[in-house]
Amino acid sequence: YQIHRWKYSTPSQSYNKSFEFIESPGPIYIIGDAFNGNNAESAFLSGREAAKELVENEVLLGVIK
Repeated sequence: YQIHRWKYSTPSQSYNKSFEFIESPGPIYIIGDAFNGNNAESAFLSGREAAKELVENEVLLGVIK
């Protein structure tokens, strides 16, 4: 096995928030390592925070029937 770092895997810009929410058309949550860092942990935490908001605000109830 070899460890390989992808040449273009580092975000060119980082955002100081957990995710981006777009209400229309949507709902769309943009998540990933560009939010609150630039590594696998920040990508995981970004997804977890978006999922937490989905559950807390019951966003999917209007989408899934």
